Formats: sequence, C-alpha cells, structure tokens
Amino acid sequence: MNILIFVTSLPYSKPAISFGGKIARLTNSRVTLLSAGIYQKDRDKSETLLSDAKDLLHDDVEVETRFHAAPPAKAILQEVEAENYDLVVVRARKAIRYRQRLRGKVGRTIANEAPIPVLIIKQKRATLKRILICTGGTHYALKVVEMGAELARAAQAEVTLLHITNAVPTMYTGLDAVEETLPELLQTQTLIAQHLREAAELLDSHSVKAQLEIRRGEVATELLQEADEGNYDLIIIGATRGALRSWFLGSVTREIVNHAKCPVLVVRGPYPGED
Repeated sequence: MNILIFVTSLPYSKPAISFGGKIARLTNSRVTLLSAGIYQKDRDKSETLLSDAKDLLHDDVEVETRFHAAPPAKAILQEVEAENYDLVVVRARKAIRYRQRLRGKVGRTIANEAPIPVLIIKQKRATLKRILICTGGTHYALKVVEMGAELARAAQAEVTLLHITNAVPTMYTGLDAVEETLPELLQTQTLIAQHLREAAELLDSHSVKAQLEIRRGEVATELLQEADEGNYDLIIIGATRGALRSWFLGSVTREIVNHAKCPVLVVRGPYPGED
C-alpha cells in the first residue's frame, strides 16, 4: 500500500504516525509524511517537524516527506488527488478548546471528502490484535470486509463481523439468548443472510478467524457499545456516495468517527453501478 500520514505538530500527531507506521510495517507499505500551512513560518518549521516525525518510524519503513503551502484539509485532498494513495491517516480528537476544534475539523473533513479510505486516530493504540468490522449489507459492504480481511491477515488479528438490526419489538423483550436466532438467519435466503455468508467466506479466503455477531438496536449506540465491551483496536466502517455523486458521511459513520475511543477506518464503497 501507499500510505499518507498528515502531521500537524508533535507530540499531537505522534499517535497517527505510530499507528500508521504499524500498518505500513505489517503490509510492507511506503509512507509519505505530509505537513501544510499557509504562512512562511509553517514552511520554515516543516523541515524540522517532518524530520522529527520521520524519526518516529522504524528504519524498515520507506518514508518520503512533503510540504504543501495550503490549509491542512485542502493540502491533504490535493496530495490525494495528485498521487496514488491507498490510505490517509489523520489525527482527530474530541473538541475542547477552539484550537482543538480546528484540529478535529481537519480529520472529519478528510473523512467526509477524501475518495479513499481514511483512518482516524483519536489516541495512542499500541496493538492491532482485535478488529471490529461493521457491515450493513449494502452494495459497498464487501469492500469494507475486504480491507478488514487484508489488515487482519497482515496483523494476525482476531475479527468480529458485526451486523446491527432494528431493535427487538417490545413484545419479545425478555427473551433469552436473542443471538440464538443467528444460525436460523444464516439458513435463510434473505439479502442480509446472503451478504453475511459472502462476508464470512471472504474472511475465510484470507485465512482470517472471525466471529459473526448480531446486535439489535440503534446502530451507532450498539456499535460503540460493542467496541467498548470488546476492547477493539480498530473499527472498520463504510461510507456512501450521495447527491451529485459526492462523498458524505452518513449519520451512523459520523457518530462513530466522533465518539469511538479507538481508531476508526472509514472505507469508501463504489457508487451504485460502478465497479
């Protein structure tokens, strides 16, 4: 893969550099470290900043450094458009002060507008042993599973493939072991059952051990709860194309990006009718 990691400052960007570098080593990828700014002082300090950022990566990672004279979000999108990248890694955190809101906005803007997968890092994560893949059964969901399978195989990580359905009707509240219906569901010919079988076969073809789980309730709430309870190192979720064929984050994806404690990988799917 070809990975772009955006560096704003240190130590703020260290978690993104560390986790992006981990993925680069696991997948034998090359890394480009990018900094940006509109003032001369930004250019003046970029050489030192990028040199220090490069020192945080292991010697076995091929690294290139670049600076764009542009606002951060614009610089990232320009670089993505100009080069053939497979993944963008950016840091974002929960807004507290105005400066932090600006930083957080960059990460969310890139997640919303970049045409390639975007990895959002909130805080340092040392391991990549447990991956949560959320699949909605949509036209682009297998692409989400495919990327998760590739990362899991490289990291030898455990995978939970999660599908969330509507809440159980109140008349069934209190029934034991709702998950017992999963085998029955997989035996049906419904579209979601066919998708889950295809997703499981895709993971198996990558020699990835996976557990299939179904939760019932509000999607963002259930996904975040599963992520916390399972102590996952990475959440992988999809994003769609909308009006005028532009990318946008749906409400569920936006909630996950905003509130997940672990890194979130947003994977783009093709527009209906595209390969």
